[in-house]
Amino acid sequence: MNQELIMTYMSPNFTTVTGVDVALVLGKDCDQLIAAVCGKVSIEEHKRHLREHLPYREFEFEIAIPGRASVFVSTSGRPAFDTEGRFLGFRGTGNDITEKRKLELAVAVAEARAHQAQKMEAIGQMTGGIAHDFNNLLQAILGNADFLETANPPGSQGHLAAQQIRLAGERAARLTKHLLAFARQQPLEPAPMNLGEVVDSLRPLLQRVLGESIALRCELPAAPMQAVADRAQVESALVNLALNARDAMPGGGTFTVAVDAGAFSVAAGAGTETTPRACARMRVSDTGTGMSAAVKERAFEPFFTTRRWARAPVSD
Repeated sequence: MNQELIMTYMSPNFTTVTGVDVALVLGKDCDQLIAAVCGKVSIEEHKRHLREHLPYREFEFEIAIPGRASVFVSTSGRPAFDTEGRFLGFRGTGNDITEKRKLELAVAVAEARAHQAQKMEAIGQMTGGIAHDFNNLLQAILGNADFLETANPPGSQGHLAAQQIRLAGERAARLTKHLLAFARQQPLEPAPMNLGEVVDSLRPLLQRVLGESIALRCELPAAPMQAVADRAQVESALVNLALNARDAMPGGGTFTVAVDAGAFSVAAGAGTETTPRACARMRVSDTGTGMSAAVKERAFEPFFTTRRWARAPVSD
């Protein structure tokens, strides 16, 4: 480029790399070619070197060409002066580093996945320890619940309270199995179940979780709706959805759980055709505010929550 920083020569290899005709580049400010800059320096830093006639080395740019994949270029240059010190222009070179950038990105992704795997392994170990300790506590709770249930006559308030304690303890025991499965210390236990019966048995707990200001609506079929799943996982998912719905409806609303027959499509072989298959379906909805865009981005991230653990007790 000359004294006015206008491009006066460009190697034919520029066209090979970017697909842009050299004739379209000559006579223009080189910065007009740069759509975005990445790497070690900003475009303003590069312009400063040009304005102050300073040498530059390994400035990395992403050149975005419409209709083509972006090209990453590393350029170095040095100023030229005459015998009296007058600035004549710049002479520089550029290297295509697109493949290098792709490799760096692949390495970064692999490192991030390895870090996530290590973190999940640590969480799994901790979860397994907590589940074992909690399971030991549950044995004492269930044992005393059985004693109280036997000690009180059937139909009495004490007998009914003991039954509720035992049922809640059994659900908690199933949840510990789910935690152990997550920790990879115990396999999941999928088994046939009637989804309508599962929801119906959770009515008292769900209503307690939701509170008095939120109506619980269960739309259950008269006929059994069979599915194969881990019951602890299904119950845990419903309770967690109820907790989330309660947070989304501080002024009250309706929480609905519906069980019915549905259909989903599966690929029929290697082709693109799909075949509908019948299935048991459980749908959960509420009249709350919904998730923000930021929360949706992290909705499936393990252990992500927006809930504040220090909260007032749930009202009866």
